[in-house]
Amino acid sequence: RSLAMKLPQQAVSTAREAMKLFQEVADKSGENAMVQLVINAELQDENTGPAKALETAKEAAQRFHDEGDQENEAMALQTVAKTHLAKKEHHRAARVAKDAQNILSRIGDTSGEIT
Repeated sequence: RSLAMKLPQQAVSTAREAMKLFQEVADKSGENAMVQLVINAELQDENTGPAKALETAKEAAQRFHDEGDQENEAMALQTVAKTHLAKKEHHRAARVAKDAQNILSRIGDTSGEIT
């Protein structure tokens, strides 16, 4: 089992520290990967659960948006959609996923499109 499943609070803490390091060195790819780890661990944490994961995902999406990083914004929005699904908020998940798809289409990334 993964650290996130066995010790979610420790996984969140470790991933948050790594996320800050990636932010300091302006490594967006690494930061985004750590955001995903934080959120996955938060989803496993019975104390915080999907509510905290949703907050983290929204914060990441907003930060990437503010920085003009559309690709990572879209990836973070996809994670927001995932957390809405975990909360069984299907309509919100669909709306946010569509927003992510629109961003990816606008920047020419068609890898996530259904053909």
